[in-house]
This record gives sequence, C-alpha cells and structure tokens, in this order.
Amino acid sequence: MNALGASHAQSIASSRVTCFCEHHQRVAKEHGIDFERARQGYQKLDQFIQAALDGQRRATVIVVEFWRLLVEWPEIIAWDRLFDAAKHQVLAEVNAAVKRVRLGLQVGFHIEHVNSFNPIFRAARSYADLATKADFLKVVVYNNCGGERYANFIRNAGSTVFRDVPRRSCCDSTITF
Repeated sequence: MNALGASHAQSIASSRVTCFCEHHQRVAKEHGIDFERARQGYQKLDQFIQAALDGQRRATVIVVEFWRLLVEWPEIIAWDRLFDAAKHQVLAEVNAAVKRVRLGLQVGFHIEHVNSFNPIFRAARSYADLATKADFLKVVVYNNCGGERYANFIRNAGSTVFRDVPRRSCCDSTITF
C-alpha cells in the first residue's frame, strides 16, 4: 500500500517499502515464493510508481497498467501477503499467551482506519480470519482523524494508480486538497 501511495502516509516512497534481507528470503522460500522474482517485481513496481509520479503518459489507463504489472509479477502480491501472514501469526500467539495466563481473559484487536477507506487494503484483509484470533475486534469508528487521513489517501492514490481519474466530485466541482 505504501508503494502505491494508497495509505494515509504523508509521502510515497515506493523504493523503500519493503526489505529483501536474508531472513525475508528464507521466509519467502518457506512459502514457495520466488525471492528473485519478488525483488524484481518490486523494482518494476517502483519504476511504475515513479513514472506515474513524474506524470509520464502511458498507452493505456494507469490502473490497467498497474493490474497488468500484478498479473505479470504475481510475486508482488505474494510478497505483500507475507506481511499479513506474519501479523496474523503474531496476533494468534498473543491470543494464545493471554489465554495461557487466564483462559477467561478477553483478547481484542484494533482495526485501523485504513480498512475503512482503502479498498485495496480492505480486500487483502479478512475480518473473519482476524476474528478467529480474538474474542472481539475494535473497528475504528471515530472520525476525528479520519477526514485528514482519507484526504491524504485520495491525494496519494490519485497521484499513482488512479492518476487518470479526474479529481471532480459528483457535482462537477473540483475537489480541493
């Protein structure tokens, strides 16, 4: 998500979004992921994002080219899924550790804002799976910081993957960021 700017972060740093150290290489191999293809795929993703940020025109719509990149380099998604798998493993271990202390203790996890405004992030995460690792989920519903984060998400994603989408509201007035 950070490579695409599809987050509420203030900046887009597509060349520094992941690590390809020997530890990650080992985990990738354990999950059947071609490490070198994942690394090359992320290099292609970085080139794609930098070209979008530079405003380079393409032969087709940017989101189509982005999807084509994922089709040609499925290791990008597989690599990203390693983060989710590791996070879910940690959450399951936290739950198990708490239950070992006292079985009746409740374990819950915070579901951050990005789930509510980023369809790509939301598609990659499953509340049903998270619910198997907790007694409850605390989905963020307060709005005091959501607006600014949502605006940053729109600004960032609108400068990369959704660059070709006009920045107009349904009433045909320009959205101001």
